[in-house]
Amino acid sequence: MAYISRTFENNSEVNPRVSSAKKSANNSKRQKQIIDQYCANSFSDGFDEDRLRNFDLNYDLLNGRVDTKIYDDNKTHSIMGETFTLNDNPVIHYPLISQIGQAMIGEQLRRPFSLVVQDLSPYKETFVAKEYNKLLKSSVEKEFLGPLKKQVASTMLKEFGIEDPLSLTPEEQKEFQSQIEGRARALSPKEIVEYMENDYRTPVAKQAQEVMAFLTDALNLREKNIEGFVHSLPTGEEYYYVDVHRDDLLFENVYPDELIYGGSPNKTWVQE
Repeated sequence: MAYISRTFENNSEVNPRVSSAKKSANNSKRQKQIIDQYCANSFSDGFDEDRLRNFDLNYDLLNGRVDTKIYDDNKTHSIMGETFTLNDNPVIHYPLISQIGQAMIGEQLRRPFSLVVQDLSPYKETFVAKEYNKLLKSSVEKEFLGPLKKQVASTMLKEFGIEDPLSLTPEEQKEFQSQIEGRARALSPKEIVEYMENDYRTPVAKQAQEVMAFLTDALNLREKNIEGFVHSLPTGEEYYYVDVHRDDLLFENVYPDELIYGGSPNKTWVQE
């Protein structure tokens, strides 16, 4: 999110001594202004220079580069009025950080990239309830009631020596129904629950998922996500620019060293 920083034109307007009643009456407006000014002064150009300097050093370390001269610590001594210097052996750089960073990038490249849409609309519960009822009814009828009716009917016909099921007495038909209902109550459709929790998508979510799949390819979201991850390793910051320009959606990487924190009111800085 881009945010235009602001500062007070006249610091004398800030009055730190305000009663609690006045603070409450104004919803602590003045105190919030004071906090804003502290924040604006803290994130100054000097802070940004240090931040960018650290970025440069970390980028070099990630790419296996380092200026070993910064580690030189030659000792200068003076004996009997004569000055001499003891030169240390050259510092050898082993790119351990670069190896670790490249390994992390490799792991990121192997990770699957799949954006999943979740339906949070008020209509979701209605869709879910209808789908549950449809699946439960279909599952009970197909997986349980049909085969069970045949099994129970066959067993009872053998027990009573009846060849024609239509000749069963009302009592036998009632027993038939009782056994079927007893087994139906014991049914635990785990597959249905797992499907509803993990795989089922409402019509709204299905449509949004198709749009997301199209945008993932059209905007190269995976590649840009990886690029953002690579820049986050040396900087600890990851930014993307999203906008609509001439009816087209824009999604671009923003490099952390191109952003400016604080400074004058004309500069733009990032607010998380």
